[in-house]
Amino acid sequence: MSQQCPHCRLAVQDGDTFCGECGGVLVLRPPSGRGEPTPWSRPSANQDTGPLDPPLRAWPAPPPAMPSVAGAPLALPVPPDPPGPLGPAGSWGEPGQTAGAGRLRPVPAAAVAQAPVTQAGAAVGLPAVESARRAEKVDYQEMSDEPVFDPLRNARLGRQMLRQTLLFVLAGFLIEGAITLLFAVMAFMSRSTGPLGAAPVFSVLAAGALLLVYLFTPVPALIAQWSRLLGLRADAAGVAFEHIQHAIARHQLPNDSLIPVTKRPPGEGERSYLELQRGVFVGCISCFAHGNDLYIGMTFWIYLSPARLALMRLGRQFQDLGGQGNDIYQTLRYDSTRATIAAMYDCTLEGVDAALRSTGAEPRPAPVAARTGVPG
Repeated sequence: MSQQCPHCRLAVQDGDTFCGECGGVLVLRPPSGRGEPTPWSRPSANQDTGPLDPPLRAWPAPPPAMPSVAGAPLALPVPPDPPGPLGPAGSWGEPGQTAGAGRLRPVPAAAVAQAPVTQAGAAVGLPAVESARRAEKVDYQEMSDEPVFDPLRNARLGRQMLRQTLLFVLAGFLIEGAITLLFAVMAFMSRSTGPLGAAPVFSVLAAGALLLVYLFTPVPALIAQWSRLLGLRADAAGVAFEHIQHAIARHQLPNDSLIPVTKRPPGEGERSYLELQRGVFVGCISCFAHGNDLYIGMTFWIYLSPARLALMRLGRQFQDLGGQGNDIYQTLRYDSTRATIAAMYDCTLEGVDAALRSTGAEPRPAPVAARTGVPG
């Protein structure tokens, strides 16, 4: 009697052990209690099949699971049969042996564990076959986010303006309270209400003067900074500013003013800085001895008063009406500012190198450096 193959569903004859079409193993279950044969099928694990004729043949064991690296199965090309021994680097066959086209063979778990790990894959535990590919990428210097040079779109400048406004409002309340208290004491001492009548006049004058000071006081807002530390080069701090000024003059860097200034940062004492101003932007270069090391820093600021900011906003409205207020014009107009930052950076390094040579020390080829940016 013919039956159906459980693999390809084609007809097979009684007593066949293998299917003539697909080659699958056939297992015959014993006849049912009604004396009728049952279809060919796999025996259940908990089923008592009893004596079978033909004898029960074991099903092929499933292929072993391939080891994975970073969640993906790892496979290597297999050379023509017979394969060579597993080499020390985790590759099949002898060096120079050609692998079979399109044939892959799973790498044993022991080979993955013994495969050398390169420096690029050491952090994640990748073997050489995977980390070598990742190590070939180009190493680019990571830069900070591009600062916002447009004062009208710089959020940091907006926060500094708000802080300045709150400080002046608080100062106004304090001045008004002091004036009122002063005239109240004068009226009490003279036992007359005459001084109280003059108090509003002085209050208005004080408020007007305070408003003028507020409108024309520049507000600084940091947009970018850069720093570098040169080990054991503190002897060049005294002449660094002079060489930096000479470098700026040699490059003919456009500026409105270039002057040395003295500031007292909180907790730092008195220090000298070289300040370059161009339009509403100010670059401040610092250079001082920090122990036996030489610290070099550059900060770049927007330096804008509320009155000038209001005029700039009004002028932007007229530019919008003339078709020059879109992002193209408002972005390209600050290219010269970007060039100023780059030139100050170059001149600072050039001046420090010259200062090191003048003190008898050659510039170090790889100093400890840090570059940061403050997005607007």
